[in-house]
Order: sequence, then structure tokens, then C-alpha cells
Amino acid sequence: MAEGIVFAVICKIGSILGNNVAETLRAQLGNKVTILLHIESQVKMIESELKMMKSFLHDVQGKTRYNRQTVTYLQEIQTLAFETEDILDEFASLFGRHQAESAKKLFNCFQKPNVSCWHKIANNLKDVQTRLDKLREAKLQYDISLVEENAVPGEDEEHFRLLVPYQLDPNDIVKMSVEMSSRKEEIQRLLTGEEACMGVISVVGLGGSGKSNLAKAIYEAKKIKEYFDLRVWIKISWRYQLKDILRRMIQDALKETCPMDLFNKSIEDLICITKRTFCQWRYLIVLVDVWHPRHLHCLTQILGETSSGGRVLATSRQTTVGEHLSFSYSIPMSCLSEEESWCFFQKWAFKNRGSGNFVREVEVLARQILSRCHGLPLAIMVVSSLLSCKRSLREWEIFRDRLNWELDDDVHVSGLPWVARMISLSYHRLPSKLKYCLLHCSLFPEECFMRRKRLIRLWVAEGLIEPSGSRTLEDTADDYLNELISWCLLNVVETNVFGRVKQCEMHGFMRNIALSESCKDKFCKVYENSTGRMSNGEFRRISIHEYDDQLQLSTHIRHLRSLYQFDVSVDMPMISLLKSAKYLRVLDLQGCSVTDLPEFIAKLFNLHYLGLRGTNIQKLPRLIGRLHNLQTLDITSTKIGKLPIAIIRLRKLRHLIMGKRIGLYPRVVDRWDAVEIPDGPWELLELQTLKIISASIVLVQQLGKMAQLRTLRIGNVKRMHCEPLFSSIDSMHFLRKLEVLSDPGDFIDLGALTCPSHHLEKLLLNGRLQDIMLESPLFKQTANSLKLLSLENSMLNADPLPQLSCSCNLVALTLSNAFAGKQLHFHDGWFPMLQQLDLSDLCNVELITIEEHSIKKLSELSLSKMTGLKEVPNGIAFLTSLQKLSLVDMHQEFMKNIEGAAGAELQGVALVSMKVDCRDKLKEEESEETCHGHYTYGDLGVKRFGTKGRFFEILILVSQAGGPVAYLILKTS
Repeated sequence: MAEGIVFAVICKIGSILGNNVAETLRAQLGNKVTILLHIESQVKMIESELKMMKSFLHDVQGKTRYNRQTVTYLQEIQTLAFETEDILDEFASLFGRHQAESAKKLFNCFQKPNVSCWHKIANNLKDVQTRLDKLREAKLQYDISLVEENAVPGEDEEHFRLLVPYQLDPNDIVKMSVEMSSRKEEIQRLLTGEEACMGVISVVGLGGSGKSNLAKAIYEAKKIKEYFDLRVWIKISWRYQLKDILRRMIQDALKETCPMDLFNKSIEDLICITKRTFCQWRYLIVLVDVWHPRHLHCLTQILGETSSGGRVLATSRQTTVGEHLSFSYSIPMSCLSEEESWCFFQKWAFKNRGSGNFVREVEVLARQILSRCHGLPLAIMVVSSLLSCKRSLREWEIFRDRLNWELDDDVHVSGLPWVARMISLSYHRLPSKLKYCLLHCSLFPEECFMRRKRLIRLWVAEGLIEPSGSRTLEDTADDYLNELISWCLLNVVETNVFGRVKQCEMHGFMRNIALSESCKDKFCKVYENSTGRMSNGEFRRISIHEYDDQLQLSTHIRHLRSLYQFDVSVDMPMISLLKSAKYLRVLDLQGCSVTDLPEFIAKLFNLHYLGLRGTNIQKLPRLIGRLHNLQTLDITSTKIGKLPIAIIRLRKLRHLIMGKRIGLYPRVVDRWDAVEIPDGPWELLELQTLKIISASIVLVQQLGKMAQLRTLRIGNVKRMHCEPLFSSIDSMHFLRKLEVLSDPGDFIDLGALTCPSHHLEKLLLNGRLQDIMLESPLFKQTANSLKLLSLENSMLNADPLPQLSCSCNLVALTLSNAFAGKQLHFHDGWFPMLQQLDLSDLCNVELITIEEHSIKKLSELSLSKMTGLKEVPNGIAFLTSLQKLSLVDMHQEFMKNIEGAAGAELQGVALVSMKVDCRDKLKEEESEETCHGHYTYGDLGVKRFGTKGRFFEILILVSQAGGPVAYLILKTS
């Protein structure tokens, strides 16, 4: 993937030139630094040449096989780009080490003998320019092109099925999956509905997940054949244009009566023929493997005017294929479950075997092999068909040991590389800027959940994000992530209350393909279940998933850019060897048991990301201020209580993430200790994230300089801090999240805040508030932008709901010890978008009233320690969207009433009560349903269990008292 590294080098050149290095030195030293001016000129020439080369390489996108001459040419480009990156990093490092020097010392750096290192850089750049010229000449001399050798037309699963010993009936696959059977019925119902307008149904999912088989089963269904007058099946190629699709549609519809000169028709003529042909029929058009959403958009515009009860069913690897279409439905496809995979596997792997003895003999092997298929029907189909010819246990063992999904050039070796090739088409169709981001995800262990924010910060630190106008790199990276998800290359694991991705994961099969591509392109090397010497320097990134004493980091790692450590059981004994990795950009030790960070870390000038979250580090290196390129410092949940003074000199720092969670039960008790920051003149003007810091007078005044802040969480705020703090916040025009935690019992005075950011989405205030503060611009001027609001320990005398109800886009609201009154009344029309409501420690509240059209979208309601509340909230039956009601430490009379209401006002909602003790046991108490089994709360996560054949989801809660009753009501499906 030469284009990827060329793109990365161009971005690096842009960064260096953008820093105006020569101008900076010229201002200090005059024109005496001619060597530096010469270097800058060479860098600009190389940038121009690389941009031309990148345009040429852009044609690589979507192609995978070339003749040896072209492969060698691409490898030469990649090697040269890597060498150029090293030279540029050396230049940036050399300049960075001296930029803080006085003018006199800086001038000496360009005199003998120190000037030799600058001349070496200039000579190396000249050599790069010469080799670039030779590559350009070689391209012309040998007529090198990027046309694929022996390209397979369409390169799709239909072609591959010719290589498979057994052809499967699509209905067999659909019947073996409960989900597929359900999807089939759902799609048939949508296709035969009575809507007058043309409808579009898209079936989306990872390649090989069974989309085409599902579509074929529907296409051939008796009900569908009887309902539609005309059915058209079209397999779309990556290279298809709209006119190709229209020709295929016309050919299939008209058959023998198709015009002879169809291929000579213009696009306008084809559109007219299509309209005339399909307007007279009730038709079904099935488009398989739609790569370009624009094709579907254009087609629906053409066919929409016929409006004759026609339908379009499309399969695609992009979830966005049907976006913005009227009357469109998107049906996601999941992989087969473990049991479904086994049934599917048995049907074909053991075909025509009369005895069950062989099945029992190879079952352990079979399940090991099956686990490598990760539930993908295409992979299971191929593996089971190939194994059906294996007659002995030894043959099965050999097959297991040799099984891999790498993109081997020899497609005849067992046929398996073809599976990977089919599934990896989505990867090869990606733009280069997305390919490296996807490959980067393979650095994480299999089945590892990747936090969105962590991924984004790592991508930015790795230099994988292309600048886009005035947008931040983080926002652009967020777009990249969403695009990878839309291609079904990453799966969403968890979203927040706004629907924004919180965690995602990479499918195991796609991860194997990404690892193969990563090794081929020398992008990264992952060490899992392996020993030996790690790297001779050819890999730029190393990820360690399992460490043992025999695994040694090579001392020749000067080219290493990133080191990721995921084995949390070791203390990184080889960290001292990183001294020679002077170009290191990323050091991520999250969760490792490392206790001390050596001082030489401060000499890694190129370091952009230092991840120490969850380690036992007690202090940072004293000279950390020398890390002039550091962008992200994550010391969350470490033992660091105070930062060194040098931290305030990190001018390029974008994310400073600190704080330690305290409390006995993670995910339940959400309290944090703030970290102290030294006083002094802050130079962190690019800071976007700052959490959780301990307030001081000097600090809150310095915050006014940080106009780029997006997230601010500050603790230990005293009343005397409030005026300078909120005056500083006034200048943060891009602020999206603000959390202020006061000293216990202190007031939060919002009076100094006059113009809060109109981007503010999350506001969390923990401290006493005067009633008049609800009139603050912080609430008034953010009424349209605010989506999450939390008021804790506010102790307001007035009901806050009337003032807060103007926040019409509020999605989540928390009131904890926030109100001293006796009644809460949710009036008609209030909080139309609210989905989560958490009321706790409102001890005086005796009555809650909910009017019919209030909080109509509420899905989760939590009531905790409302000791004065004995009656069920009036109007709770109006909450038709309610899915979960959580009750913790409520009055016994309230619990009796709520159990009585479960059958009346809470129809369709199940009541489950639980007790949690301190011996890691969970005991169920019967209510309306009988709970079977024994459950432990473990990590206090979400548990699922069955009761009388129905399934419930239970979130186990524990109060600070140490073992009270936790009640939850969960709507059943």
C-alpha cells in the first residue's frame, strides 16, 4: 500500500513546512542559516514530487494483483517513502532540540562541527530527490501501469462459488439461522406491503455474512413469485456505471424483445426505456453488492416516477447505502451464532458419513477450525466443503494447522485465500486515508472493545488524519471512524445516550485480513502467542499481546514509531531498550503493571501520545516539558496526585486526561479524585480536553487562555474560584462538555458567566446553587444545544423543572439531592426529547406527577433513595416508551405499591427485585416472575437470564451502604 505511506509523508512535510521552521530561525539568526534554507527548498521539491506520485498511486485503490514488475516498483516507492519519513523525523527532532535555545547557542548549532548533521540531512534529501527522478524515468522506460494482472470480472462471490465442491441452496442457509429466517419474513412483509410509493430495502453487512443468500431465498420464494409480475436479479460490479445497471434491467425485463442497439443508447435513452418498461408492471428489482450509494439514489429517482407498486431490494457492505431515501428500510446482518455455525458446519463437513464415531472423534478439532470462521456463512461453507473430503483425523489436524486466511497470491492453495479476497473487497475499495486507520485497529487484541475517543487520539498522534479546512483533526478522525463503521468493517458495541459511538470492535475475520495486510506493508507487527526476537527494525509499529521471558525486544529499533503493550501482567522489562527508538510517536501502556517511568522518556522528542491509564505510575519524569510534540497525556486511574511544573510548557498538548475513580463498586459509585496542577504561566494553548483538575486561583485565571477547550472537568472548586473560573469559561467558544465539582457544602456562583458556548452539549454541576442561578445564561442560552444535564447536591428550594423545561433537546437529566421541595410536576409538552431521567436523594419529594404528553420519549427511569416517596408516580402509565425502571433504596410502602401497579399501570413491564450481599452473590426474590439460577455480580455489569422462557436484562446496583436491595423493572421484548 505505497499510497498510504506516501500520503503520510506528505502530511508530515505539510506539518513541518506549516511550522515555518526557516522563518523562525531567520528571525533569530538572520540569513546565516543558508543550509536550513536549502533543506526547506529540497523538502518543498520532494513534496511536489510525492503529490504527483500520490495521484498516480490513487489508481491502486480497489486493485490487488499486479505483475512482478509493478509490484517491485510499488515496493521501491514504499521503501523510499519510509526513508524520507526517517529523514524528516530526524530534521524535526534536530530542530526541536535546539528551538528553545538562546540565539547565541542556536547560532553555534549551525557552525562547525555541529553543522555536519544539517549537511547530512541535506545530502540525504538530495539522494531522495535523485531516486524519485529515477523512479519516474523507470515508470516511463518500462511502461509500468497499475492495471491488474488476470483481473477477475466483478471479483465476487459468484465467481468463487465455482471453486466450491458443493453448491448450497440459499434456503438451507436461511433456515439454519433464527435471525435470517426472521429477516426473511420481515423483508417479504415489507415487499408485499400496500404502500403506493416505491420502497427500497437494503440488507447490509460484512462480506460473506449471507446477504446474497438471503436475497436469493426471498427472490425465489413462492409468495414473491406470485405477488410480482416482473422480477429482475442484477449482480453489481465495482466498476458498474448507472448505464450498465439500466442495460441489465432492460435486458432482463424485455428478454427477446430487447432493442438490438441497446449498447449504443445514450443514458437519456436508457432512462426513457426503463421508465416505459417498468411502469406497466408490479416489479421487484434485486441489486446484489451495491458499492456506490449514488447508483441506488439515481435508480430510485428514475423508478420513483413509475409508481406501480415496484420494489427494490439491495444488498451492500455499506450501512449508508439507503440513507436519505424516502420509504427506505435498512436490515443489518449479523454473523451466525456458535450453535448455528456448528449445525451449518455439520451438515456439509460430515455429508454422506454414515457413522457418528468419526464425528465424535474430530469434534474438538472441528470446533477449533470453526472458531476461525467467526460465524461467517461464506467461510463456514468453504471450510466444511473442503473438510468433507478429508477422511482421517490426521488430515483434519493438518488442515487445522495450515488454516489461515491470508491473501496468498496463489489462489489455488486449498481455495481458502479466495474467501479472504472476497471478504476483503471492502478494505481494498477504501480510500488510502481510511485503510491505515483500519489496519491500526488490528493492533488491538481480538474481541477487544476499542473506545472511540482513544482510537481518535491515537489516529491523530500516528499522523493518519488528513487536515480538513478549519475542522479539528479529532472531528475529521470521528468522520473516518463512522465511515469504517458504515462499511461494516467495525462493529458498534456501545453508544451513548445521544446515539454517538462509545465503543466498537473489529470482526475476527476482518482482523485476520488486516493483520496480513499490515505485515505485508510493514505497517505493524502483532505478537500474540509467540516468542523470539521481536523486530529487526523493519516494522514501524509493534503491539504485544502476550509477553514471556523469551520474547526480547531487538536493540535495533531506531525506526520504531509506536509501541502498544496489552499484556497487563508484566512490568515491561524491555522499556529501557526504547532509548534507541528516538522517533517513537506513540507509547501506550494502558493497564500494564509498570510502576516507574524512566527519565529518558523525556528525551523522546517525537513522542505524540503517552498512555499510562490504569498503571501504577506514581510520578511523571521531571523533564517531561521537553516532549514538545506531545499531544495526548493520559494518566487516568494512576497514582499520580500532582503534575510536575514542566507540564505547563507542553505547547502542542491537546488532551490532558487525569483523575482517579474512587469508590468500592466501579460503574456504580462514580466519584473521582482531581489532580493538582502547578501554578505558573500556562503555554497549553492548543488544549482541547482537560480533566479532572483541582482548582486554584492561578489555574482558573490561566484557563482563560485555553480558547480551544472542548471538554473541561474541574474539581475542588471553592466559592472564591467561581468568578475567575466562569469568566475564563466565557472565552471557551468551542466548549462541548463542562463539569464543575465544588468543595463539599460550597456554593457554585454562575454570576460571572455571560456568554456560554453555543456548542455546549453536556453540563454537570455538583455543588450548592441558589435558586436565582437557574436564571443564569448557562441555562438560558444553551437551551437548544444542551443534551445532558446533571445537578447534584444543588439543594434548591424552588422546583427546577419549570426553568429547565426550556431545554427542548435535553436527552438525559439527573437530579441528585438537587431539590428540597415536596412535589415534582412534569407538565404537558415538557422535555419532548428526554430519554433518561435519574432522580436520587430527593428525600422530601412526596409526589411525582407526569402529564400525558410530557417526557413522552422516556426509555429509562431511575429512582434512588427517594425515602419520602410512597406512591407510584401519577401518570407513569403515560410513559409508553419506558423500557427500564430502576429502583434503589426506596421506601417499603413504595415497593408494595409499585408491585401492585406492575399489573395495572405498567402493563408489559416485568418487576424483578434483588438483594446483593458482600460475598459476591446475588439472590433473587420472587415477584411476578420466578427467577431460576444463581447469579454473581462480578464486575457489576449487565446480566441476562431467562424466567419462564422469557429473557430479562438486569443491571445490578449497589448502594454506598454496602448491601441493600436493588430493584429493577425491565420491559420484555
